Amino acid sequence: MYYHLTQDQRIELSLMLRLGHSQRKAAAVLGVSPSTVCREIRRNMPSSGTYHATRARIGARSRRTAANALRNKLLVNPELATLVERRLTRNDSPEQIAGWLKATGRAASVCAQTIYDWIYQHARHLRPRLHCRKGKYRRTREAGLRKAFRDKQKECRSIDARPSHVLARRRYGHWEGDSCGRHSAKRRYCHVR
Repeated sequence: MYYHLTQDQRIELSLMLRLGHSQRKAAAVLGVSPSTVCREIRRNMPSSGTYHATRARIGARSRRTAANALRNKLLVNPELATLVERRLTRNDSPEQIAGWLKATGRAASVCAQTIYDWIYQHARHLRPRLHCRKGKYRRTREAGLRKAFRDKQKECRSIDARPSHVLARRRYGHWEGDSCGRHSAKRRYCHVR
């Protein structure tokens, strides 16, 4: 099993190589196998001959994206993609298409999430064919009200903005220390008995 370096490890490796340390020494400091460091340098060393952590991260991400694209059934199988596109133009939803492919026993079937991913990433011209065009997440009125309530609660209130009747301090709660006052004292006396 291969081990990939994190970005922090790539930065440390880049600094150690610039300071002239060997790959084995860098692997010992990073706590990884020397073959992992060798593979990382071989994959991400540009023609200039200087290993750079940012370029290595970008290269690793692009290789990962390309490898994941090969697993997408709709990119690999053009017949399936045209079939899905034809069903979308007939106003079927991705859920209906996935269910129809499974029910008819087709050799290649996909789930609804794969169809959605394919539309949003590779077939953007089919977005208007989707039934829900409100975006990725739908916000409700209640969620907006809850957010407004939380924002109002977060506002700072000055102690000088107290109502005038509080200044008389006639009721429980008008004093600053009342929340830990007489009720907690009763509990303490109950335990002493």
